[in-house]
Amino acid sequence: MPELRRRSTGRGKSGLFERTVLANFQSMDSSNAGTVDRAGFEAVFTNSGLRELRLTATDIATLWTLQSPDGKDRPCDYQDFVSAHLGHVLELCRAAPTQGTQTPWVELYSRQNGVIYFNRSTGASSFEMPDELYLASPSTEWLRDALMAHFAVDDPDLTGFVTREVFWSKLNSPSVGLFLTEEEAAVLLQRYSPPDTAQDPAHAKVPYSKFAEEAAAQFAELYSQYQPQPGDWCYIHGGAGRGFIWVNKRTSEVLRETPGDVLMALRYPDHSALIAQYEAELDAEHELLIAAQAELEQLRKHAPPPPPP
Repeated sequence: MPELRRRSTGRGKSGLFERTVLANFQSMDSSNAGTVDRAGFEAVFTNSGLRELRLTATDIATLWTLQSPDGKDRPCDYQDFVSAHLGHVLELCRAAPTQGTQTPWVELYSRQNGVIYFNRSTGASSFEMPDELYLASPSTEWLRDALMAHFAVDDPDLTGFVTREVFWSKLNSPSVGLFLTEEEAAVLLQRYSPPDTAQDPAHAKVPYSKFAEEAAAQFAELYSQYQPQPGDWCYIHGGAGRGFIWVNKRTSEVLRETPGDVLMALRYPDHSALIAQYEAELDAEHELLIAAQAELEQLRKHAPPPPPP
């Protein structure tokens, strides 16, 4: 573990990260006293939007000692702690293992700021997802993360569940962009509703996190027998800082760039008219070729014989 030096980081450089840390402390302060006890202090780093910092129990104990050097378990004034010791948190983050990933970027969350992206090596933070992190994740996860981001708006505590009404509205929402028919949405709602829905439909919760994990397979099954409407591709916002992604509902292909057949459809919205135009042009060229061949044959028939050698 690196030796922790007593210093302040200053507010300008780490402003976004600092606000996120403070917001997670506030979420553990149900009485709005400005303090948390030791259990709440530990929960901030292990069971909140900061858990991806991956601090160990020893790290957290070290941080607690900094705010209580005499060893007494007095409540922690988290505003003072963040102002004085945020730099120590950054030092511990740099020493934490990457756990199998090559990128130091992680997602942190707070109700006030939503998702931010934090670099555990440099301390940089941003609302925009870095390309390094986006490209490091398999494209199969992009659809899952996009759906999770949409549902999480109605699940601020990130339980992974929403009401049936919210689940239905998201499946049909133009802002999500899945373009499901009411029949298709009803099939998915039925599949993910709990068994006791009929007894208490008003309080039944749907596991949207499970649906997000399985969405690609569910779409492939839905559209195995018929064509999606208005087309194979849907255009979904990927969540905070991620931009839009294109998802093929029949093949589960996920792209960040606009698919070629979508570009063709935008350029030539009436494919049938385009094909008819090409066919007419080909027919006309074919008729001209036949006429030219017939004229050439006539010229050969009436041409004078060549002079003797």
